[in-house]
Formats: sequence, structure tokens, C-alpha cells
Amino acid sequence: YTVFSLYLLENRGFGFTSDDIVDGWTKTIPGIYCCTAEHIAYINHLAGLRGAECREHNNPYREFLGAQIRTDLYAYVTPANPEKASEMAYRDARATHEKNAVYGAMFVNAMISAAAVCDDIMTVIEAGLDEIPENCRLAHYIKKTVAEYSDGKSFEELKESIHAQYDENYFFDWCYAVPNCMIIV
Repeated sequence: YTVFSLYLLENRGFGFTSDDIVDGWTKTIPGIYCCTAEHIAYINHLAGLRGAECREHNNPYREFLGAQIRTDLYAYVTPANPEKASEMAYRDARATHEKNAVYGAMFVNAMISAAAVCDDIMTVIEAGLDEIPENCRLAHYIKKTVAEYSDGKSFEELKESIHAQYDENYFFDWCYAVPNCMIIV
């Protein structure tokens, strides 16, 4: 996906659309290599669905972490510009995901972009939080994780707490964008 994102920017520029994402995949990536939400959107696109229908139809994976792990190139090409990195991640993520999965992609891209020029972890996390809705579930759990760490919880204690909330042996818990972002933080 990172190579595809570079191809996309080279061929569509920074103004690419969400529909350009899956349309480009069907022309450059064999469908067998797409998983979960990406696979469903790929199939839906081949069936003629576009926009919200393409990402929503028969897609139980809409809030998985796929978008946040496939969109990082946007941050690499926009160092020190978390807003631009996040905005491009938003357009890409909207091709396959919704809600907190989209916010996860935005959050991670903003942090990567900020981290290119900043070594203060809290400033990097704040850059990510600045790019997602203040009242979304993801923001709530990121702030909760940061507060618990600030209150003295160790990484191991936080990890155990996250594991208690989200069972990593249950596919729909552990591939969900929210606990993944909590672990990243």
C-alpha cells in the first residue's frame, strides 16, 4: 500500500479522491493481496459500488486498523505538516473505513508528520489529537491512556489494561483501530 500511495501521488497528485484509491487498487494490486475492509471494498468496487456504498456494503471491518497501517506515506511526504498528512489519510481511509478507523489513520499520520521535526512525545500525540474530532471514541481513549500514564501507570500496566478491555484473541476486538492506537500511544 505504501508503494501504491506513492504511485497514486505521482499519477493523481495531492488532490486524489477516495474513489481513486480502490479504483487504483483494482488496476495495480491483485485482489488476493487485499484483506478485511480493503478486500470488501475491492470486491464492492468491482461490482460497481462507489463512495459510501463501496466501503459499507457487507463490510463488518469498517472500523479495523487497515487504513491507519496503509496510509503512512502521506506523512512521509508532508513532514512538519500534520494537517496535510491527516487530510490525505482521511481521503484514503474513507475509501474503505468509517468513524474511528478513519480517525486512527488521521491520528497516526499527523503524529508521524509531527515526529519528523519534533522529539517530544506529548507534542507528537497532541498533533495527532488536534486532527481528529475531540468527542470521538478514539480521542476519548487516547486521552484516557495518556492520563493513566501521567498518573504513573507503567507501559506493562497500560498494556494489561488494554488487553483486559480488548481481547486480542477475538478478531473484532484486536483489529479494531481504537486499541491499536492506544498501544501506539
